[in-house]
Amino acid sequence: ATLLDWFGIDLAKMGSAEMAGDGKSLWSISPGARLGWRQQVVSRGEEGQMAIRTPAWLLKQVASGAKELFAKPDDRWEVNDVSMLCPDVADRLLAYLAEYRAQCNEAGPIDPRELDDDLVSPER
Repeated sequence: ATLLDWFGIDLAKMGSAEMAGDGKSLWSISPGARLGWRQQVVSRGEEGQMAIRTPAWLLKQVASGAKELFAKPDDRWEVNDVSMLCPDVADRLLAYLAEYRAQCNEAGPIDPRELDDDLVSPER
């Protein structure tokens, strides 16, 4: 039952409720169930460089303000900068980085906002 929950399989909806058996799922007490997945990771490098990585995109920004945008997971080696082809995505991720940077400069915990689905989902 735990593996069914992990993979998101509901046998009852598939018409196979009798196959589910009497087992109990341990998913609700597992660390993965409590934590969930991150929508993004923000990193900061030398000389003001910043980057944001989501399952769908990687945006890199250097101190000069130049940006590079890569479609993930398709562009594994980060060779195709698509920032000119997807300016809306690049601008929204840059705005998110600016919000994040502002929160880092304030006292208290950082409370990242939810990203739009098209910035998180690699389905295009």
